Amino acid sequence: RAAWSAALALSRREGLAGPRCDAQCRIGMLDYLSGRLTEAEQRFLDAYDTAEGVGDDRRVAWALQHRAWVLVARGDFDGADEVLREAAKSFARQMDLVGRAWVRGASAFTLLMAGRFSEARRLSDVFLPIGERSGDVFAVGLLRATGAAASVELGHPEGADAAARKSFRDFERIDDDWGRGFAKYVRALAALKIGALDHAADLAEAAESYGIATGHPLLISLARNLRGRCALAAGDLDEAEAAARASLELGTDDVLEPARAAGEALLADVEAAQGNRADALERLAALAEHYDEPALGHPRRAIVARYARLLEEDGRTEEAKRWARTVQKSFGEAPAPTAWAEAYAS
Repeated sequence: RAAWSAALALSRREGLAGPRCDAQCRIGMLDYLSGRLTEAEQRFLDAYDTAEGVGDDRRVAWALQHRAWVLVARGDFDGADEVLREAAKSFARQMDLVGRAWVRGASAFTLLMAGRFSEARRLSDVFLPIGERSGDVFAVGLLRATGAAASVELGHPEGADAAARKSFRDFERIDDDWGRGFAKYVRALAALKIGALDHAADLAEAAESYGIATGHPLLISLARNLRGRCALAAGDLDEAEAAARASLELGTDDVLEPARAAGEALLADVEAAQGNRADALERLAALAEHYDEPALGHPRRAIVARYARLLEEDGRTEEAKRWARTVQKSFGEAPAPTAWAEAYAS
């Protein structure tokens, strides 16, 4: 930070637009990894304005791409989609293969986090060869792991562990802790899907460790929620509750409701399992009201279906059926909850 801050001060004094953009983006990434989302976004906006002012299309694209990661972490998916589209256009104009691979990887990751799994898998499959041709190892690893995670969420875990292992080796080559953590997270998803609870919990814990090593709140939150899901499935309610609360503690004034939804949904499931159905229903009701919005890391559709199911268990059949019908128009994909809701509402 000290070195890049000195570079920023010098570039401002000498009126060097390019180095100023680069320094702002580097410092912005340090802010982002530390969870200071507002500060990071201001850095990227300054880099964008500076690059646009001198007509540096390539640096404009990189500033936009960096800003997208902040918007995803905040839960602003519409904003992330918009800036990624602009970044993709800029990289295309520059015929920048590395930039295109990065922005498509970020786009696929954004779709994954929003619960748009089919689109995330398609984008990963289409652009993985471009990433490989670009030679950019991070982009390749991200696309590979994102495609594997999307397949798991769509109910096809076969081959996902192998793909995530390959992704881990990609990130290992460049000594990237964030990437290694994300690959471990994907492997944990696959293990949980097939019922290997102990293995999934170990992998989620490893993912969290890598997240802590980078200081990256989004990765830490994803891993903690998944670790909590593993504990819940194993019947360890104390561990599940601790994981959910630890995840929610990462949330700051920087984040929007979608970024907190996964932790709140996990806590509601813990409350229901503890016999505290009233609090669980109240918590899920607040989340279900946003049925047409994404939820970061846990599909909103699954949350709405869980609310409908808990209403049904509580004997509130009419409300349960109404929310079961709402599941089908809720945001994101969740094959098993959707199938239950369709059968129940019919």
